Amino acid sequence: MVMRDNDYLNILIDVCKQSKLIETVDEIDGLIDLEGYDFKVNLSNNNQIKDAICWAFENDRLTDFYNEYWEEVFIHSDLASFLMSGSISHNNSMLDMEFSLYRINSKNNCYYKVEKSGYLSDGLWDDGAYFETTDDISKEAEVIEAFKDKCEFIATNFDEFDDDIMAENGIQVSFSLK
Repeated sequence: MVMRDNDYLNILIDVCKQSKLIETVDEIDGLIDLEGYDFKVNLSNNNQIKDAICWAFENDRLTDFYNEYWEEVFIHSDLASFLMSGSISHNNSMLDMEFSLYRINSKNNCYYKVEKSGYLSDGLWDDGAYFETTDDISKEAEVIEAFKDKCEFIATNFDEFDDDIMAENGIQVSFSLK
């Protein structure tokens, strides 16, 4: 379920405040892409920070900010929506992996990130900052399908293994919505 913009924005402001991500006006420009934003000299420090965060949210300028603090802050907040996990299991449990798909938003953009766990998972799933970014939440089903396809692709050793090899090695892929 997607939150309403105002609710999401209020949680974003609270998370930034509680995590002390931006404590002074001087820190704002180094953390958030504010090209086109006009600082307001009559606002207090806290209100200027809040105004800048609101502007960045409304203008979809949080891409780098979300990525910078993803592991430290955002993955552990109500801003990150868990969508699905894909588990790859083998006869050799040392090779078991799990990939979890999350979404975080700005006003008009959805950013999809994948958290990885298990031996070799980082090397097998290398997508840079975001798995996918879209400006249309209705495309989420396509993003989920692409996530499943990539899990399957990794499980088959990049399409090297057929069904017989998968069965012989006890390689299985499963998906859950936890």
